[in-house]
Amino acid sequence: MYPTLPSPFLGAPLQKNKHYHIVGGGIAGLLMGYWLKKAGQSFNIYEKTARVGGLLNTSNTPFGIAEHAANGVLWTPAFQELCEDIALPLLSTKKASKNRFIVRNKTLHKYPLGFSETLVLLKNLCITSKRNPFVTIKQFSDVYLSNKVSAQLLEPALAGIYAAELDELSFPAVLPSLATLQSNNWPLAWQLPKLLFSGRKKAPKHLRGGILSFKGGMQSLVNALEQHLKAHIFYNVDGQSLNIHKAALNERYILCTPAHISASFFEQGPVATLLSQVKYASIISSTLFFNKAAISNLPAGFGCLIPRNEGLQTLGILFNHHIYPHRINNDNIISLTCIVRDTTGELIQLSNDNMLNLLQQELRQLFTVKDKALHAEIHRWPNGIPIYSPQLHANWFHLQQHLQNDYSTINLLGNYTGKISIRQMCATIAAITKKIG
Repeated sequence: MYPTLPSPFLGAPLQKNKHYHIVGGGIAGLLMGYWLKKAGQSFNIYEKTARVGGLLNTSNTPFGIAEHAANGVLWTPAFQELCEDIALPLLSTKKASKNRFIVRNKTLHKYPLGFSETLVLLKNLCITSKRNPFVTIKQFSDVYLSNKVSAQLLEPALAGIYAAELDELSFPAVLPSLATLQSNNWPLAWQLPKLLFSGRKKAPKHLRGGILSFKGGMQSLVNALEQHLKAHIFYNVDGQSLNIHKAALNERYILCTPAHISASFFEQGPVATLLSQVKYASIISSTLFFNKAAISNLPAGFGCLIPRNEGLQTLGILFNHHIYPHRINNDNIISLTCIVRDTTGELIQLSNDNMLNLLQQELRQLFTVKDKALHAEIHRWPNGIPIYSPQLHANWFHLQQHLQNDYSTINLLGNYTGKISIRQMCATIAAITKKIG
């Protein structure tokens, strides 16, 4: 019912005896390089700046470490294999991080639905509907979920990953496995167990329980990959100088740059147009450090998601001091990371002082905050997360066709091509490199 791509690696499949030029030394380019090296393929990585890693970075402050973007990676066999190969010990979450919360009426709840709302949810899970295919997740949730369930559970959960609202998100792009099952018109109560429990490998016991990271933060992953690939990385090289449209017979180019940058390599034509249509959510990631006595009612847990109907700018808060060891320099410190999506373009323009004041005002609506933050690390990403819209989903297929027909020596790979997380991207690249023929 829903069209699918064979892989988010857009373009022709990888082949043996080719030399691969990877443009972009962000996490996508580094992962691509790692798996090509493991497969015994010839490659180079070209990074426009003096450092690799892209958005991934970690600051060391007098109070603890602060991540600039992602703070961890979900387990997958491919990612564990990579970390073992580059001798990078994985750090599992602390027991205190097991609790997850959703805010309702400015109060944190482990389960934010009432009894009657739960009954409506269970009833809807047992219905069948022939209203498909669904284009957006909002269309899907209107049929199978109540407005309360969508607002209190589904939207905040997906906003924590995709930073977008339900009517912005493509149903088959964001939930492809569920979309495939739902096209059979079976009740969700029958489909969800199959989706959740079939064919999934379990992490080793010592790595279960949450998102994995590293003792020195995500920069440790960047450093280890950089060291592993150092003979193949070229810094301060603008990919535009490579003249990718005149590749030799034994050369291929893999653009691991954001969509708007990849568009510039094609100048004019349908590929440039399609790439320029990829929209990004502007994200502000801020880590605030407080004295432990400054917030008296902060529960132990991983963090909290905040539905839009709470009227706050913050999408979610991570309780860093409860998640991983080594995130704070002493036990008298609280570390919170607040994630904000800027839908108007105004918040990202705020000064650090004004942004900090806004975040502290919102924290006071959720917790008893007695004192100001000791320190704040604020990072703005105007092109933070690609919005997995219906248009983006449709454009994947057009991009694939144009690349195969007109640009057989160029591939596209990034968090906008179908797999948004590091875990998904790592598993995807591992799979395609193991199929090189």
